[in-house]
Amino acid sequence: MEKYTVFATSNREDNKTQIFAQKCSKILEEMKIENSVYYLEQLPNQLSGAKMYDYENSPVSEIVEKYINPVNKLIFVIPEYNGSFPGILKLFIDAVHPRNFKGKKAALIGVSSGRSGNVRGMDHLTAILQYLKVEVYHDKLPFSSIDALLTGDVLTHEKSIQLMTNQMLGFKNF
Repeated sequence: MEKYTVFATSNREDNKTQIFAQKCSKILEEMKIENSVYYLEQLPNQLSGAKMYDYENSPVSEIVEKYINPVNKLIFVIPEYNGSFPGILKLFIDAVHPRNFKGKKAALIGVSSGRSGNVRGMDHLTAILQYLKVEVYHDKLPFSSIDALLTGDVLTHEKSIQLMTNQMLGFKNF
């Protein structure tokens, strides 16, 4: 049985990335796919420093054991930060031993208040994931002008919900 982890990859409080990650998780639940969501704002404060590279005793080892090792597929919901993806995501990836990513499959969802939907950030993350021997699903989903897609803290834009559903259906068969 397949298991997925959805990563909301911003560590800013009350970020809108989590809204898209939660919607993705709900769509997966409706498809009867077991999944969990991990919010990078929950990362331990002691992540930076040389100890993060002691993979066996890293501050993220519990996260790896719960959200990476037991799953087949990873979904990264990534906001645009300075023309790419958040540095906290790169720091997290660097703190995880590459063997934990090898052989996994990943889907990418970019979110941006601007007009590109973080296409560049998804390309940057794709290169890193491929280096780690993660197979990245070709249907990368860019959401731009995200404030127009939300009603309060809920993704209500029907076309966007359908696009995400279609991506998850394709990713399921990937």
